[in-house]
Amino acid sequence: MANQFTRQFGQTAGDFAKKVAKQMVGEPLELMKNTKKQVVTPEVGKAEEVRSRVMEQSELLPKVDEQAVKSADLKRIGELEAEVRNLIGQREKQREEWRKRIEEQMALGQKNQQDSKELIQPTTKRKSGFMGMVKGKQGTKEVGKAMSG
Repeated sequence: MANQFTRQFGQTAGDFAKKVAKQMVGEPLELMKNTKKQVVTPEVGKAEEVRSRVMEQSELLPKVDEQAVKSADLKRIGELEAEVRNLIGQREKQREEWRKRIEEQMALGQKNQQDSKELIQPTTKRKSGFMGMVKGKQGTKEVGKAMSG
């Protein structure tokens, strides 16, 4: 890499860097000399030339009918307002349809619940437990036999 650089520029990288640094230090002074002349001595003729060109081009532009522009603007505003009203109407219609669907689903759900409640009828259970299994006379006989016996 160093050999390529030396072949290309005829000097080492360090020498080349020093040369570039010296140029960079000197350049701001050159820029300042030219800038001072440009800022301090404005050219009066050029400002007038620019003004005259602007005036010429403004004369070349077609005249605009302000009433036509206003009427076009009002027409566009009316179209946009109509579009907004249309969108609001569509949204209200969608809300109403959604409410109707929800009410239908709720009514259908309530009807299904009522149908299912009507089908279920309560049943009585047989008595179970200690007292339900023992019959009156048999129990007394067994108890009486066990005591006597």
